[in-house]
Amino acid sequence: MSVNKRYALESGFTLCSSAHAEARHRPAPPPNLPTGYTRGWLGGGAGRCRSFIKRRSAERGFGSLRRSAEHGFTLLEMLVALAVFSLAALALIRLQAVSIRTTADLAEHQIARIVAHNLMVEAQSNPAPLTVGERDGEIENGGRQWRWEQKVSASGEADIMRVDVRVVSADAASASPAVLTFLKAQP
Repeated sequence: MSVNKRYALESGFTLCSSAHAEARHRPAPPPNLPTGYTRGWLGGGAGRCRSFIKRRSAERGFGSLRRSAEHGFTLLEMLVALAVFSLAALALIRLQAVSIRTTADLAEHQIARIVAHNLMVEAQSNPAPLTVGERDGEIENGGRQWRWEQKVSASGEADIMRVDVRVVSADAASASPAVLTFLKAQP
């Protein structure tokens, strides 16, 4: 065996000759194939090439011929994983922002309900009779200003009045109002 062929065998290169490339049949394996080498066939179409691939073995400190987990991930795999992770992270950030906004709206709505309840208690405890009509005003509660509207209307009974109280923050016009309806007996 020539020095070039031996070097090619030891280095794992493909050996092709014009005779093999033009042949239409599979050439016979070499008679004295060194141990530690595997014969494989590459190419297609009319001709075939004989290739010798160095078999990696545990004795020589190599893994298998296939890609193992020790080689890591390709750049494309890392980019796809990063894109999926970034989409999931953006969705979680958006969900957190919506959750914070909803919590703030609920806290504001709860304080508005407390203000409406205070106005109801004030109207119930007032001994003077209620007059039919609408009133509005502003009140401070919880360190904030609140706008309220109170609508008094007659109910089906002569001595019972219906009162609708609507409270909204003076700062935010887009917030949902707290509405409370109650009945008061006239003296």
